[in-house]
Amino acid sequence: MKLSVRALWLSIAMMGCAPAAAQEVRLPGGYSPGVAIGYGAPGNGWTAVDEAHPLPVAPRQDLALLASGNTAMAAQTVYGGDYLFGQSCTAYGTIALQVLAADGASFQTIVTRTAADPAPVGVALGSNAIVRVDLSGTSGCAANLSRVP
Repeated sequence: MKLSVRALWLSIAMMGCAPAAAQEVRLPGGYSPGVAIGYGAPGNGWTAVDEAHPLPVAPRQDLALLASGNTAMAAQTVYGGDYLFGQSCTAYGTIALQVLAADGASFQTIVTRTAADPAPVGVALGSNAIVRVDLSGTSGCAANLSRVP
């Protein structure tokens, strides 16, 4: 009798150690499993983030108006990355795109325009770059800096 009880306990213990079959767990309200990162509206519109459904990410939009009506705006901070510098003036002298130097006090010119050019100029800027334009002998100038997503 002792052997059969011991065998019974052993078989019960072995059954408890058997690998469990995977099963889907749903929480009330249609939320995905327990603590999951997701996006969308709760209920049917909510999607859990996994390899098949990565988190949707939009590129940062960044447009800096640097000059308008032949008046240079105050220096502006931009996100950084690749940008297009575009300008248009009714009469050209010099329009210069400048970035704050490493010393934190002076600005360095990185692009200079002295005549109309329909194509914007590509520039690469570091994170949180501080930019401005310097207008000299111009009239009717407008300039902007647009981030390339």
